[in-house]
Amino acid sequence: MRRNDSVAAPGRGAIDCSSATERSTRTPHERARGPRYLTPRTTAGMVGSGPSRMVRPIDCFSLVMNPLCATRNPPWAGIPAESEPASPQWSATVMNEGSSSRASNEADPVRRNIDGRTGCGAMGVDMTASVSANARRVHLLILGAGRGGRALLRVLHPYDGVVIDRIADIDPAAPAFADAASLGIAASSDVEAALAEFSGDIVLDVTGDPQLADRLRRHPALSGVEIISGKSAKMIFDLVLEQLRESHEIRLQSVRLDLLDALLETTRNPDTGREDDPLVHVTARSLDALHHHTSIRGIALLCHDRNDLEIVGAVGIPAPIFTNGLHARLAELVDRRDLPRLGTSRLEQPISVPGAELNTLLSVWHQEQRVALLLFELPGHPSSEQKAMLDLLSEHLTLAVANILWRRELEQMAFRDVLTGVYNRRHFLERMRVEISRTRRHPKAGLACAFIDLDELKRINDRFGHQGGDAAIAHIADAATQSVRDYDLVARYGGDEFVALMPIEEMAHASSVVEEIGVRMLERIRAGRVRGFPRLRCTASIGIAAQPAGELDGERLLQLADRAVYQAKRSGRNRLQTILPPVTASH
Repeated sequence: MRRNDSVAAPGRGAIDCSSATERSTRTPHERARGPRYLTPRTTAGMVGSGPSRMVRPIDCFSLVMNPLCATRNPPWAGIPAESEPASPQWSATVMNEGSSSRASNEADPVRRNIDGRTGCGAMGVDMTASVSANARRVHLLILGAGRGGRALLRVLHPYDGVVIDRIADIDPAAPAFADAASLGIAASSDVEAALAEFSGDIVLDVTGDPQLADRLRRHPALSGVEIISGKSAKMIFDLVLEQLRESHEIRLQSVRLDLLDALLETTRNPDTGREDDPLVHVTARSLDALHHHTSIRGIALLCHDRNDLEIVGAVGIPAPIFTNGLHARLAELVDRRDLPRLGTSRLEQPISVPGAELNTLLSVWHQEQRVALLLFELPGHPSSEQKAMLDLLSEHLTLAVANILWRRELEQMAFRDVLTGVYNRRHFLERMRVEISRTRRHPKAGLACAFIDLDELKRINDRFGHQGGDAAIAHIADAATQSVRDYDLVARYGGDEFVALMPIEEMAHASSVVEEIGVRMLERIRAGRVRGFPRLRCTASIGIAAQPAGELDGERLLQLADRAVYQAKRSGRNRLQTILPPVTASH
């Protein structure tokens, strides 16, 4: 194709194919036409035995798809003349009576294709330039309310440059009619009446019915109306479907990014308590992301065990309050082993909650335990899009939960003592620094530290073996943990020695607080049974020291507690010794 074979008005994606020399040597008449642009070559043709009608699919396509150019260029945009692929030979039904005759096209060499057949580029210049100049909105009548009509409604309705006046189909139950009603677009099953009443710009026929195409070509009410049918309509429909597929893929990727973002946040969010529990965070966040992209309603709950279920999120409906009946239904789901581990499953009997009938279940497993349940309301069978997003959610939640729980296990290994399950020395020292900083901000407060030392470990090892010694050490850890308050901390300091960190709200009450806790430890250690060794009895020596906020020093506090436990051992073991300002008490 030569550079001046076909021209069209400048538009999005069009390129000026003239060289600088050609532009400087144009005649005034040629310069007035503006730069020369490449468009797909079209072929004129005769339809039926009626009068000659120009085949101008590019004109109508430009009018219809011009509003879409803000988001995508036509497929031929930006192709240089030297690398232009073979021009498509489109055949289409019907346009209005040719406003430009064969003779007028032949008289203008710029309007002719290289093979001598009449082109439609010049008509595209007039039509597209007119629309661009007037910046008016294009009014459409869509014929066909099946799959093609639905796709066109979804793509064309959001654009300001296009107004869909009506969609028509002979089938009153055509699926696109419901979509049109939700969008406020008129729908009609009387195609003839719709054609007679239409006074817009373009009739877009996506029925694929050749007889209807022939009727449209001859219809007296469509004089001056552009008609797109046949291969031109199929081309537009294919582009619309491509855009819908791309939109669908973008939505899926958006959900994936939201879920990945939730995963990244959980890796940065330390597990410092129930309020900041990463399991709660990632489950609720993933549910929010799904609702944002699909408007699916539902709830999410964590399954700590069969009798400990926690609702951690609800979207589209208020979070339901646990009742005996609701808890029983959910507990049944936790126990079921026949439900798939990945993806969704349909419940035979929906679970009724205020605002929804939850009929679809998604389980999240870790190893052999179901750790979370997501329940949704999906009317009818889920669409392919909904199923894809639910499968995506299932996959990501499974990976996220596994990541969180494996991380917790690693933390347990790093901060917990393997034999006893209490915290180790390193974690105790870190927590002690934190507690000292906190206590110093409260002048009346203080901090107490206890050393608990198992008595006569060598004698226990000699009589019951090292297994008996390990059991006795674990017994001391259990008794100490059960004796302190919820916010106190017990750790294994080394060997047969344990420590406890106990915040004091008011130092005036320090003596009664620490003595009560110390006595409770002694009694539990004495009275308790050592697991696996019913004949083994053990005792411990306990030393407790405390300091007020103004004098608080961690190293000094540990030295005082160590001195107190040494005094308890020298006094005969199996006793409590305290070092408290300003008195020392012995029991």
